[in-house]
Amino acid sequence: MCDGFVSTNGPGRTQMRYPQKHLIGSNDLNLVIGMEPTARLEVKVTDASGSALPGVRVMTWPNVRYGEWAATILMSDCYGTADSLLRVGKQYWWERSVPDFSGVSDGNGLAVLANHSPELDELAVEHPKFVLPIVRESTGQQHRQARFTLVAGKTNRISIQLEPKDGSTISHY
Repeated sequence: MCDGFVSTNGPGRTQMRYPQKHLIGSNDLNLVIGMEPTARLEVKVTDASGSALPGVRVMTWPNVRYGEWAATILMSDCYGTADSLLRVGKQYWWERSVPDFSGVSDGNGLAVLANHSPELDELAVEHPKFVLPIVRESTGQQHRQARFTLVAGKTNRISIQLEPKDGSTISHY
């Protein structure tokens, strides 16, 4: 990933992002990494009365999958082996977050998330007093994520309205 671009998706069986595959021969190695434009997402966060809500963490979780046996958040596994073994900063590599995949709403209720691959389509929020409304699927499953569609190479804008946290709860049993 670099400013405004992400590596093109490699071969895989799920809707996650996959690493690209390259054949290594016996001659000189010349790799070409395919890249595609990312999307920028601006999220306007308000309460039920339409007032801006500052201090809301808006998060996404684009996954990358390795060999059909492991998955992690894209770019969160970029670490130095020595740092990981020594736990520099007292954090394991799998606990690292990628700054582009989350943002905190400002005084105008605006959170900015940069460099997203266009297949990303869900977000969640964290706030001590507010939550996203419950979404009930036709299967009976319930969640608190908001869905959207991104256009690569563009700034995409959505608005989400939160409700007080002490309102409805999700029950799985």
